[in-house]
Amino acid sequence: DRLKYQARHDQLTSLPNRLAFEESLRALVKHVREQRDQAFLMYLDIDHFKMVNDVHGHDVGDQLLLKVSQLLRALLGPQDQLARLGGDEFAITLHLPDAGMARRVAEHLIATVKAYRFEIGGRQFEAGLSIGIVAIAADHCDPSVLMARADTACYAAKDRGRGRSHLYLHDDPHIASAERTLDCANRIQRAFDDDRFEVHLQEIVGRDSKVLGYESLIRMRSETGDLVMPGAFMPAVQRMGWMTRIDQWMLLNVIAVALGWPSSNGQQPYLSLNLSARSIGDET
Repeated sequence: DRLKYQARHDQLTSLPNRLAFEESLRALVKHVREQRDQAFLMYLDIDHFKMVNDVHGHDVGDQLLLKVSQLLRALLGPQDQLARLGGDEFAITLHLPDAGMARRVAEHLIATVKAYRFEIGGRQFEAGLSIGIVAIAADHCDPSVLMARADTACYAAKDRGRGRSHLYLHDDPHIASAERTLDCANRIQRAFDDDRFEVHLQEIVGRDSKVLGYESLIRMRSETGDLVMPGAFMPAVQRMGWMTRIDQWMLLNVIAVALGWPSSNGQQPYLSLNLSARSIGDET
């Protein structure tokens, strides 16, 4: 019995985990389809949680997650499902008659959590929420699609400034922008996995047309081998917070280029490298 419980519950918060939540979501989808009912899925993300972990340590971060989960549970009804999906991500399902009420519930959760002061180790912390909302209707009830849409709506809420909710609608320009960014982020992640980034060198010449050095620039290859320029993928990198990851890749590979530079008795051309302000401010 203990093993069964552990397999379906989050160890820190004792809430249902992703496995248990996805099972309950499938059951809810079946109910909505059969009963022509209306329900809503919410995808919650704690704003700036990584900063709490980085500044105060994972023990404080864990305590904040536990206290936020307890507050959320107290704000919801007994029939509402609350689960921790992992990290600082939570999900909720609610039986509600319309999107307007779903938005009001989300805004109530956001306002209450923001106003609450969490006491941890003699210090007070505050937390913010970004919430994505998607309707579970009889005509589109695939659980995996619903989870993806709720995640996209949550990303749109964060992209618009955090501390707010966003409802998934097909014709919403914010949703379209979020989907493009997330799709690009997936392509970037696959490019990292497949080692499809490249260093390209741009000549820097003096007034006498002699090469003084080179500016190192990043390029990406698509899955079909086409060269992808930074303007097509750097906005997504910035919005996903991956600039230090790009800079670290460039540093390693530009140093490798420099190490392989042919020896010369004369003055060696230099290599320049662009770094983001985020990397300049990173102590590591």
